Amino acid sequence: MNRLYKPLLIIGIAFGLFLGGAFVVLTKVFPYEYLDKSYVRIVAAYERYLQDENAETQASFWLPGGSFWQPARTEQRGVTVYEPSKAYNGLTLYTSGNAQKAVLISMDGKVVHEWKLTIPENWEDPEKKPRPAKVAWEYAHVYPNGDLLALVIDHGHTPIGCCLVKIDKNSKVIWKYIDNTHHHLNVADDGTIYALTHEMRYKRIKGYEQLELPRLDDSLAVVSPDGKLIKKVSIVRIHYADSAPGNDPVFFGS
Repeated sequence: MNRLYKPLLIIGIAFGLFLGGAFVVLTKVFPYEYLDKSYVRIVAAYERYLQDENAETQASFWLPGGSFWQPARTEQRGVTVYEPSKAYNGLTLYTSGNAQKAVLISMDGKVVHEWKLTIPENWEDPEKKPRPAKVAWEYAHVYPNGDLLALVIDHGHTPIGCCLVKIDKNSKVIWKYIDNTHHHLNVADDGTIYALTHEMRYKRIKGYEQLELPRLDDSLAVVSPDGKLIKKVSIVRIHYADSAPGNDPVFFGS
């Protein structure tokens, strides 16, 4: 009987821990948020490590079978329809989700000019150094003198936002603004830049406890013409102030 006591005790303790863990996960009581945050970060770090180590995975990202590859709907290429009387004639600035470049295209489909730059050359932030195979320009703005402002994203990272980079007509870097900028930007008449950014958050908002953690919160970054941050405006705070005038959101939790 004594021989069975120790194994049974160990099994009982293990089963108790299992039941306790299941209770914490299902009810999301303390210390669920700490455990969940750690788990998410460990999984993300491990997946990123595997991707960094596997050169073939990076190289095939955009190829058939890769994460972002989809077959073309038709075999047609170039300009397939052009009716001058119905078109808004001029040049079109085009960026693709699978390339670090922007092209200026004429109405007949000819490339008039091209800007390109491989990020992350001389990258300043080693903690979030993008992988070239998964970096693309999501949006771009061209200036009258041929300078171009590109919004760069990293498909292999969360948040996907990467940076803003301004280059001249010969694709030489003028400045970089490193932040989680994503999807869209606007350049005002005075040269001030307004760009969306997002950031991982691990605290809940009073009144919005149903929002799962971790979550991505958006902000609007106001950037000077020479690439310096002027201020950031939290979209969450704007939304909260609209629903509860005069109040700031209350963040709580881990």
